[in-house]
Amino acid sequence: MSGWVQKLTTDLVTRMTARWELKLVALVTAIALWLYTGSQSRVERIVAVRISESSVVGVPDDWQITELTPREFNVTVNVPVARSDAAPEFLSPRLELRPDATKDGKQSFDLTRRLLGLGGDVLIVHTDPQGIRAIDVRLDQVVATELPIETPQVLVGTGVEATVQVDLTVVGGRGARGGFVPARAAHTRVRFAPVDLAGQVDDVAGERVERVTLTPILAPYRVVNPVVATITLRSIPAVKRGVPLPVRILGAREVLGAFDVELSPPQVTVDLGGPENLLKTLSPESDLTAYVRLPADLEPNTPRELPVQLFAPTWLTVDAPRVRVTLKAKSPGQ
Repeated sequence: MSGWVQKLTTDLVTRMTARWELKLVALVTAIALWLYTGSQSRVERIVAVRISESSVVGVPDDWQITELTPREFNVTVNVPVARSDAAPEFLSPRLELRPDATKDGKQSFDLTRRLLGLGGDVLIVHTDPQGIRAIDVRLDQVVATELPIETPQVLVGTGVEATVQVDLTVVGGRGARGGFVPARAAHTRVRFAPVDLAGQVDDVAGERVERVTLTPILAPYRVVNPVVATITLRSIPAVKRGVPLPVRILGAREVLGAFDVELSPPQVTVDLGGPENLLKTLSPESDLTAYVRLPADLEPNTPRELPVQLFAPTWLTVDAPRVRVTLKAKSPGQ
């Protein structure tokens, strides 16, 4: 038994000492490289990472990306000083989907140097927000169907009314199954942004027709067909209306505290002008306030005629009368 051990020991020593010159050179070289890399100065740099749908490769034609998390974050990296100037300020990694990613409808990409395209001597220190370990991509199958249309609101100027006729009653849409199928089942209508013609058509004389391409409001589907609306604008005839209003007094506190103010008459009829449809909806009690402003040079016991003014909607034209105003000193004890 001792002879066998001695033979094994001799064989091991022979193997270890064979070509010892090369082994010594390799050892010295390894130690030198370790000392060199370990002694290099390093700095930290912040790199912005931005991810969009175009970053994802391999999405099948009948599928679409429904979620990318996170889309933006920062990575603090540790790089050698010699390469610090070459560190990128912005990265957009390439996310290549596996062929079976559609099976689960998602794929997660571990946040590594390789994913970000960083060199082997670059270290990821941390992320902002903290704790980001992966980039998650979610997919859903695209379906197509038709949805009914909701007539859009049209904004017009004062004195103009609009009627809207949409060319289509239904429109084709495409979207991810998870969001589109419930919308279709609930008979959700496709909604469009309001058409703003205010300021462009205040000068309508008689009738005028506008053709407008509608803009769909953001929804979990994409409208395939362009939708055009025919908008007929008509001018509303202006009318006049007389409204009785009590007259309030607006003046300095010290004047109102020392004098009684007599108005003759205390109630006036104000002639208002404006579009017929707006005048019909006007509520004088809540929308109008008639008042007279007392000037600083108004003398006591000296009647003066002053114009009645009105707090009112800007679209109104006002033909206000005048009232006689007299200041009278208050009796003692009042």
